[in-house]
Amino acid sequence: MATLDSLVEPREHWPHHMDFILSCVGYAVGFGSIWRFPYLCYKNGGGAFLIPYIVFMTICGVPLFFLELAIGQFSGASPLALWDICPLFKGVGWGMIIISGLVCIYYNIILTWVIYYLVLSFAARVPWDSCDNDFNTCNCTETRIEEHLRNLTEQLMPNFTWPANPRCNSSTPLHVNYSQTSSNEFWRYSVLKQSDGIDNLGSIHWGLLLSLIGAWLLIFACLCKGVKSVGKVVYVTATSPYLFLAILMVRNCMLPGSWEGIRFYITPVWSKLANLEIWHEAALQVFFALGPAWGGLITMSSFNKFKNNCYRDAIAVPIVNCLTSIFGGFVIFAVVGFMAHKTGKEVSDVVDKGPGLVFVAYPEAIAQMPVAPLWAILFFLMLITIGLDSQFGMFETMTSSFVDEFPRYLRKYKTPFVGLMCMLIVICYVYGIHRFRADIELMLGYKPGHYWTVMWCGVTPLALVLILISIAANFTNPVLENYKFPPGSIAFGWLIGSISIIIIPVVAVYRIYKVGKGSLLERIRYLLRPSTDWGPPKDTLYNMRMGKLDNIVTSQTQPMLPIYPGSCSVPEGSATPGTSDVIIKDPIVD
Repeated sequence: MATLDSLVEPREHWPHHMDFILSCVGYAVGFGSIWRFPYLCYKNGGGAFLIPYIVFMTICGVPLFFLELAIGQFSGASPLALWDICPLFKGVGWGMIIISGLVCIYYNIILTWVIYYLVLSFAARVPWDSCDNDFNTCNCTETRIEEHLRNLTEQLMPNFTWPANPRCNSSTPLHVNYSQTSSNEFWRYSVLKQSDGIDNLGSIHWGLLLSLIGAWLLIFACLCKGVKSVGKVVYVTATSPYLFLAILMVRNCMLPGSWEGIRFYITPVWSKLANLEIWHEAALQVFFALGPAWGGLITMSSFNKFKNNCYRDAIAVPIVNCLTSIFGGFVIFAVVGFMAHKTGKEVSDVVDKGPGLVFVAYPEAIAQMPVAPLWAILFFLMLITIGLDSQFGMFETMTSSFVDEFPRYLRKYKTPFVGLMCMLIVICYVYGIHRFRADIELMLGYKPGHYWTVMWCGVTPLALVLILISIAANFTNPVLENYKFPPGSIAFGWLIGSISIIIIPVVAVYRIYKVGKGSLLERIRYLLRPSTDWGPPKDTLYNMRMGKLDNIVTSQTQPMLPIYPGSCSVPEGSATPGTSDVIIKDPIVD
């Protein structure tokens, strides 16, 4: 018998609504907002790139953001327990956990590099400032003399060679055309210790190992008490990047050449809108920016109070994310313009993509500023706070999912211890969009407009299909500069990337097998219906029945019918009173 008296420990909530907002902003504003978005703007027509970006943000990003916030808040469950909505597709929840786990590992490597740079910045002189280090080669050139070398070389023979830096033998020639900046060599040979191929792993980099341990300890310290500790930390980690960005923006705009870099960043090239690649890049950036399908949004919203206005949050956070990405581009390209001015190059020759923009171009510019260590510390502190915020949502997704799935064993030990398409299909067509809109009405007091129905059931799935086709059509094997990865490493990469998809049919087959009785079609139909555990948290249901929530009206003469099967006492295996399409938990299934 399932009764209200058997309520489990109530799920914890965010202490304040602002804790949730800041956590979502921090989760969405990641490293991609600082280095990927500005580079894409430069590459894809400057200000013209904002048009496809806003289009895909409207038809894909915001609808999916709202959907995940709403479903997480309504169920009060993390991505794994959430799939009681349709047990057959519980593999989607496992896929989200796998994605979050893999990205957590990847993100922490970037965070490790940032910590390493930050520690080395606490010196009288940043180590990437000169060519007199042990890791430098004979092709190392300091930026402050590079322009002088180029001017002299232009007056001499094109193949003229200069003596190498003082650490090299004077007979070793330096070809100016093949020179590398000191910051580039620091990144390649001191931080990465780049080898000649993936089959040569090299030795342990003890500095990075200690930084990696420090990164994981930081995450543990911030998440050890769940949302209570995160809710306090995000007031620092989610707001300080804006302070650092503002300080760096003011400083960068005072540098010579900075406004040329900004002009290069925002000048629209309208003709590029006719190129399908710009639309492809804009669509991918929306998913990089907001992070749907990774489980973080569902997890964070599951700690909301039931009556929280998640519709307002789903509009506000993407807008903040978009504005932050644009502002971050101003900060980055101001310093890129300064570098172009210092070296006598075009802005387009200074711009690098990905980590190179943050770990090579920007540190090189910092080295040319007065009091370089101070600006380096501010910049890398900003990156640490951005990285930590992104990790919170993904790491909490994993821990909360297991705690929600096995609450009897893990809840008191929490301290130590292509999914988008499937979600849209299940919620819109299996669970039913009419039910989902009614669930939202129960929380907000009104149903979402028909715009969201059209987006969730038609436009957004179609856009996702087109994006997948575009990705498949434009796929090329990864290349790092001139190095081509061997087939074995590419196959291994595909294996890792496909685990989160393979788990979906594997779990579906397992669930069908565990039903144990009935024909195959009957088992599938059984698993396509919500289980007895689906619905709002049991403490919320109790408050509904007691009339303790706003907008919930109860009658003194007629008892309220149960809204979800877990809210009343009924024999297991029977239909819920008042609804025939919600089933009661069968012990054979679980």
